[in-house]
Amino acid sequence: MAQLLSYLPPDLAKTLAGYPPWLVIAGAVVAAVVGLWLLGKLLKLALYASLIVLILAVAGGALWWVLSAVHGVPAPPR
Repeated sequence: MAQLLSYLPPDLAKTLAGYPPWLVIAGAVVAAVVGLWLLGKLLKLALYASLIVLILAVAGGALWWVLSAVHGVPAPPR
């Protein structure tokens, strides 16, 4: 346990000194897995949000292009 605690900050090492090493490691593994799962969920949410924004931008651009063509809005001068 002393070797495991040497990698931790002193205050955290003192707090965890009374627990068996397997319990400390199991808790750290569970916390890491939950953290990775949450990061995966956030990444999925960010990808869906980006996809929705992209679809809305393309649809808005296409609609603007069609309405400009229908109503005869003059093109900017070259």
